Amino acid sequence: MARRLKVNQREITLQKLTPMTWPDASLGCPEPDRMYAQVLTPGYAVLLACGPDEYEYRTDGGRILICVGRKDAPV
Repeated sequence: MARRLKVNQREITLQKLTPMTWPDASLGCPEPDRMYAQVLTPGYAVLLACGPDEYEYRTDGGRILICVGRKDAPV
């Protein structure tokens, strides 16, 4: 996120880390015309802030996703 926003990592703060279980491997962020494994997928919703703007990322411990339509756009 720091690279994308071109800010120092110290300017980014963790607002909330929420354990989640998504119904498939899309982590709740399905992309059009893509297929996902239909398996319960544990992970986290991560809410970060940079100044007044908040950004939500999703992870399953291996991948980190930004939901389509929110690509580094404030939540």
